[in-house]
Amino acid sequence: MNRFVQATDGFARNRQAIIAGHLAFVGLVSLFPFLIVLVTIAGVVGSTEAATAALKTALASVPLEIAHAVGPVAAQIMQAPQGGALTLGLLAALWAASAGFEALRLAFNDAYGVGSPRQLWVRRLQSILLTLVFATAVVIATLGIVVVPIVVSVAASILQYPDWQEAGNRLVSDALGASCLVLATAAIYKFLPRPRLTFLEVLPGAILAVVAWFVLARLFGYYLAEIATLSITYGSLGGVVATLIFFYLTACVVLFGCEFNAAAYRARREQA
Repeated sequence: MNRFVQATDGFARNRQAIIAGHLAFVGLVSLFPFLIVLVTIAGVVGSTEAATAALKTALASVPLEIAHAVGPVAAQIMQAPQGGALTLGLLAALWAASAGFEALRLAFNDAYGVGSPRQLWVRRLQSILLTLVFATAVVIATLGIVVVPIVVSVAASILQYPDWQEAGNRLVSDALGASCLVLATAAIYKFLPRPRLTFLEVLPGAILAVVAWFVLARLFGYYLAEIATLSITYGSLGGVVATLIFFYLTACVVLFGCEFNAAAYRARREQA
């Protein structure tokens, strides 16, 4: 419990709630360039189905209003021809998508109370590489989502329990998606901050952030469906406003998970 108190204190002291607003804007701006990179990499490895499956899984995890606002544009990117993507268009998308990682790096370093001594071009290059690695990891991970129904179908046929197929697909896909999300969050907690950390050291914050995000997504979805009147207040921009709010809340969750890890990091250093 003391760790939560320390993380909350660090969240307030480092003004992470304000930084989350910047991250929400940068995240929304970086989202579609990241999808361009994702589709390009999926096309190179010959698995555009994996990119489509990743998009469907992501949209199924967020409130309906967010999916309706983001989904059509994302679908257009997925279906667009990729012939000229490996040129200046891809470089521009990489630069824009990496801005999200760069903003996270600054916030994470604030959580640990350290600066960023590396030169700007080195930091930006690392963010671009992380964008490529992250997009590749998404493609590889979501290949499992494409393969899962086949494996479960074969197992159900062998065991002669066809009723298991639908429930098995959902259970395995949800478990795989949650595991990949935890690993991805742990990866950015490990590689972006300046202190050298192990996966075991950042895993608690990653699990906390992912669990909190799933709870937040359900609560925010209920709020939008049953309580909010954004369409009345903002008209046709209601979906955009809801998306920005959701990105802001997501950024708060990610930053709090980092503060949780930072509190544990400081405690270990004091005991050493």
